[in-house]
Amino acid sequence: MRILIIVWLILLSAPSVVALQENPEPPLTTGEPAAEWIWATEDRQGCQNIAFSREFVAPAGFSAARLRLFADFAGCSVLVNGQTVARVDNFGPHPDLDITDFLRQNRNSISIRAQGGHGPSAIALSLQMTADHEAISTLVSDATWQTQPDTPASAAPGTPAESWAAVSFGKVAPQLRSDPRLSRITAL
Repeated sequence: MRILIIVWLILLSAPSVVALQENPEPPLTTGEPAAEWIWATEDRQGCQNIAFSREFVAPAGFSAARLRLFADFAGCSVLVNGQTVARVDNFGPHPDLDITDFLRQNRNSISIRAQGGHGPSAIALSLQMTADHEAISTLVSDATWQTQPDTPASAAPGTPAESWAAVSFGKVAPQLRSDPRLSRITAL
């Protein structure tokens, strides 16, 4: 009798298991624009030193700013208004940092100095500015960022360097953007 009851319970639960498999959970969303994986060239050739840059205006009244950085087959440094705010080694953890003190209330610049590793290099960045714990502006890496070779000659003052738009390779997966276990660095 017990065996019949167990078999009957298994059969009753089987359709719900199948239904769960047919309707997987929706993908995670964070409500903010997704950063895109970018690099200087489509071939993402490794072992290149590349500089990415972008200017932006911080929204009036922002009270906090969080920077998230992802690097794949690349190490990099992030500078905000000329000050280093993050460094990541090749295959290092993804920083999630409060950089509020590095931003100005008006015009700002952000740059990434990346060193490609052995593989298809790419980086992604998200900078969310908030007021009263509500997102009011998010800056993400995308094809609008300017890039150029990061060489001593291109860094010399007064030396015009050739630059071009970064190449985008798609958005960072929602799971990567929202998984706190992947953000091990919380302060520089």
